[in-house]
Amino acid sequence: MTAANESRPGVGAAARLQATSGAKRDLLLDELALTAASGDGDAAATRAWAIRHLALATPAIRQYLLRQADIDIAEQRTMIAVVYRIGSFRGDARFTTWLHRVAANEAKQVVRSLARHHDRSVALWPEEPGEQLVQRISSMVADRAVVQREIGRLPDRLRRALLLREQEDLTYEEIAQRLDVPLGTAKTWVRRGRALLAATLASELGKTPAE
Repeated sequence: MTAANESRPGVGAAARLQATSGAKRDLLLDELALTAASGDGDAAATRAWAIRHLALATPAIRQYLLRQADIDIAEQRTMIAVVYRIGSFRGDARFTTWLHRVAANEAKQVVRSLARHHDRSVALWPEEPGEQLVQRISSMVADRAVVQREIGRLPDRLRRALLLREQEDLTYEEIAQRLDVPLGTAKTWVRRGRALLAATLASELGKTPAE
């Protein structure tokens, strides 16, 4: 192997990436990404290997998702997104910084898809006792405090009905009695509370955090 070939980031880069860490690895990744962006197939293959086997996108994805199955989906979406968007990488920032933005966007899309799926279902979430709704949502959204905050922002009647169902484990009949409303109204308020919670979480994740 010539010295010139050895200097190319797409040749032997996998071994060098495994053997380095920190700033040195970041520099190698930057070079690799720029070479891949120029159309080098070998560099693109090594870049894909690095994203997968070095778990480069995982930290950003785990900010939004906890379940491994959801993380895997977001990682796969990130791999595809990188293929289509790598041409926009110009080296103005670290490749890992650029990658984390892509991965975060894909993780948010997974959360939105999960929210839409539940919103389309008849019951939105299966009837579960206690705080299992919050636990289930928190399995999609890593920050449980965000879930609790958004519950607190629901309209009063929806929030009260939802908390009576989820935290106090009351039946719909008991909720209707507690709130002094018809049984059908109690059921509707719980369903709407769940749907609005899913929608507000998806909307919250769509916001761009201040940098």
